[in-house]
Amino acid sequence: MMSYCRLRRHRRRDQARGQSQSPDQWPQHLNRDQLLSIPSIPKTLIVVGGGVIGVEYACMFATASVRVIIVEKRPRLLEFADAEVVEAQSYHMRDRRATIAPE
Repeated sequence: MMSYCRLRRHRRRDQARGQSQSPDQWPQHLNRDQLLSIPSIPKTLIVVGGGVIGVEYACMFATASVRVIIVEKRPRLLEFADAEVVEAQSYHMRDRRATIAPE
């Protein structure tokens, strides 16, 4: 299942890419492929799904100082992975202002 992301509108531009497209012109729901082609970095990103792809994008954007909220219906992220590894990953994501919210 693809993780879909919802972007909140903002006024910050990605200086590295030099794009000037207004966030008002962006679609409000993006899939994992569309997310890589956004013209600027959002202030907030909501990731639906705590699987491999959702956590990967959440970590990537949280490292770029984006406020990330992960919505997951299961009790914890990455259920198939070792609990200690997932706890360490969650700790570091929270340290970067990511929020993990149950659905």
